[in-house]
This record gives sequence, C-alpha cells and structure tokens, in this order.
Amino acid sequence: MRICKSKRVPPQVICQNTAQGLSGMSLCESAELESHVEGNASIAVFVPILEQFMELARVHFNHEEEMMGHDAYPVLGTHRLQHENLLRYLELLIGQVANGRLDVDKNLITALWDWGTVHIETYDREYANYKGRRQSSQ
Repeated sequence: MRICKSKRVPPQVICQNTAQGLSGMSLCESAELESHVEGNASIAVFVPILEQFMELARVHFNHEEEMMGHDAYPVLGTHRLQHENLLRYLELLIGQVANGRLDVDKNLITALWDWGTVHIETYDREYANYKGRRQSSQ
C-alpha cells in the first residue's frame, strides 16, 4: 500500500494493493497526474508515474488472468489480449512522453481513465458474472 500524495485526493485515501484491484491506484495516479498537469510539471515527473501505473497494471492483470485460468474462464484469451493491448499502448505512450513527442494533458488522463472504466464495466463484469453463475451451479 502507499498513501496517495495528490493535491486532489486527501492524504487519508490509501491506494490498495493489487490484490484489492487496480481502480484505487488508478484514482491516485490520475489525481497525481492531474495535479502535475495543472502545475506544468516536467517530463521527468510524468514518466515515473506512468511507469508505476503500468507496472501495477501488469501485476494486476497477471493476478486476474491466473484467477480466470483457475476458473476455466472460456474467453480468457480475449481478455488477456485486452490486457496485452493496454500494456503495449502504455509502453508506447511512456516512450512518447519521455521523448517529448507527447504532452501529458487532461485528455490523456481521461483516455486512460476511460479505458479502465470501460474494461472493468464490460470485460471484468463478464468474468464476475461467469464466476457467479459457476459458483451457484456447484
């Protein structure tokens, strides 16, 4: 766990470990990015935040995929592809930010946040429904 040090999120908000899911850290990272955007921070500030988000996502996705495999989730391959696509996108994005070819602005933060929201509400919800049906039939 780590305390979110953003201006927008109160210090008492604790970002949960990946066992609790990705959304808590996403909120902190998003708020931290936004506070730096408003302060016109340098590239050196943004890259570590994005790298930390990517590493957390990677760990979270691996954990999620292990659970799906254990549950014999029939569309695990499709779900894994979604994860791989996001990680590739983040890698490219971080490279572009690091090289100064892409500015971190509110549109970028919103795009990342929206991807996570859509993924959770669509793909993760499908898995949760599958798991619930599977458990109720046993």
